[in-house]
Amino acid sequence: MCTKIILRFGTRALLLLSMMLIAACDSEGSDWQTAKSENTDEGYARYLELHP
Repeated sequence: MCTKIILRFGTRALLLLSMMLIAACDSEGSDWQTAKSENTDEGYARYLELHP
């Protein structure tokens, strides 16, 4: 019984972590596209501040 609870919690934690990583990667790509479309020094600097 206790093992099932631990496995359920571990599976959910792994799923949550995976979703957070995917969201973080998507944000970086979106920010890069924004900086490229602005094509200004300020846009690129903002991107570098957010994603060192």
